[in-house]
Amino acid sequence: MRHALLMAAALYGCGGSTLAPADARPASLAEPETRPLASAAMREIATLERARSAGDGALARWADDPDPKVRRAAVRALGRLQTADLDVIAGALADPEAEVRSEAAFALGQHPDAILAPLIARLAKESDVSVRHALVQAMGKRATAADLPALLAAARDDDTDTRAAARAGVGLLARRADGKLDGLDAPTLAAWLTDAAPGARAGAAYALMRSRALDGDDVLATASACATDPDLEVRVHCVHALDRFGARALEALARAAKDPHWRVRVQAARALAKTEADEDLAAMIQAAADDLAAGHLDPAGSALHPALTALDAALERPDPAPFVAAATAMAAAAAPRAALDV
Repeated sequence: MRHALLMAAALYGCGGSTLAPADARPASLAEPETRPLASAAMREIATLERARSAGDGALARWADDPDPKVRRAAVRALGRLQTADLDVIAGALADPEAEVRSEAAFALGQHPDAILAPLIARLAKESDVSVRHALVQAMGKRATAADLPALLAAARDDDTDTRAAARAGVGLLARRADGKLDGLDAPTLAAWLTDAAPGARAGAAYALMRSRALDGDDVLATASACATDPDLEVRVHCVHALDRFGARALEALARAAKDPHWRVRVQAARALAKTEADEDLAAMIQAAADDLAAGHLDPAGSALHPALTALDAALERPDPAPFVAAATAMAAAAAPRAALDV
């Protein structure tokens, strides 16, 4: 009976991918590395950065240069080098230019030895929205459990991007804390997920997904509800969150297995694979086989990943009988493609 499963697996290969919230430099700060250097100082900063050298204090001095472009480049270089000049980088949080302050926040977020006190202090007085966003992103990267109150406060910020960054930061902190954070509770997550802004809800969904220690019925209800959210990123993270509930989440997972987007269906298949829901997994394989046969599905496209994930699960089952018909149909749908490839 495994022959059909193995044939389908061999024809297509199996796998999928989970996409998590990007952790990237603010868009306003992204510049091509090849941009023309405007001055001798800029050229020297670039040379030192390539050499992985702080230049015996030269970068720190340039971080106080009259030209804001030079200051920004020096702070960026110090952050990339991850030198011991944390005081210099932290000092740049008070720079009169917003772009320099944002660069300093980003640099501290990347630095393994950074502490949150300067970031939190600057956030309390910062008025520029883009800088507040950068500060909160950095806090999320470096926060410890003791810093959770600062992130929770930022999660209520008036600015949508700042709220989103704070909530995603709570998720990053929960990940580092193995899923348990004292001070984060189910009602808080549920309230965040009612936010009108999709980005803020996505940050909340990521925090929900990472807070694996929260596994009560109230959290299950929250995850089940947001698994039908109109925003794709919210649904992906919420269905991923359902994974920890096992058979208790079967109803919501069966619904997610029919989601219009393949990324949501992949998460549903992965979660269902940890249960005994063979019928739902077989249905995912059969649906893909039908779409392939009708020409509605690209055999090399990402939309096939949910069926392949289900097929992976079928191959691990001690009894593959429930999957044979669907796998046979999938293999048959693959045959014309295989013949063309020959």
